[in-house]
Amino acid sequence: MRLEEQLFKQDPTYLHHFWYSQCLLCTMQIEKLAEEGVDLFQVDALDMLGRSAEAYDIAHEVVERSSSVVLFRLLNRSGRSNEVVAYIKEHYPNLRLLEAQKNLYGEYWLVMAEVAFAYHHSNNAERFHEALQLLEKFLTSLSAQGVDNWAMNYANAQYLTLAGKNEDAFTQLEIAYERGMMPTPTSKWCPIFTLLGDAAKLTALDSAVNIKLNAEREKLGLEPIDPSKEFWQ
Repeated sequence: MRLEEQLFKQDPTYLHHFWYSQCLLCTMQIEKLAEEGVDLFQVDALDMLGRSAEAYDIAHEVVERSSSVVLFRLLNRSGRSNEVVAYIKEHYPNLRLLEAQKNLYGEYWLVMAEVAFAYHHSNNAERFHEALQLLEKFLTSLSAQGVDNWAMNYANAQYLTLAGKNEDAFTQLEIAYERGMMPTPTSKWCPIFTLLGDAAKLTALDSAVNIKLNAEREKLGLEPIDPSKEFWQ
């Protein structure tokens, strides 16, 4: 956190801005993230703070330039999955056209997971299974390339949740958090995890993560917080 903040101040390129924002997120410095973070992270931070109008403004700006994932996640989180489906229908009549977009790169799995969730909520079984198969294909490809980090565990957890394999999904979530994933509450940060259904188990997982989070915040001289009570009210 300290090193990336120093690097960003010395060399405010997008790369350092991105990783500085990631550090702010993983230490749940949400107010600071909303003001100083890169646009991809600002959307979620503003949403957490209840500033949804600003969040949507930035999300629509981002989707025009490069990324649809923040808009899709914001809409899914707000119970507006039908708008995700409508956007896809207008811009990507074939999901393989979405798959082929070069600007997605490593975030492809994030986008396709949100797409699958949106189709799940619209009760479009055919498109849901198509999106799920494309997501599985991409994750298999990453695994074959040797990708092995918390983001991969988190991606697997999303896929397994969508596939209805809840116990395996919880296992992958636990590994992701153990390896460094921090944002909570899990099911509010990522609406896909509302499908897990086990509220008690999710609460227990979030509580364990918050203990680690506050230990890291203490090292930075920050006050302890309980994100599940402070955000998304």
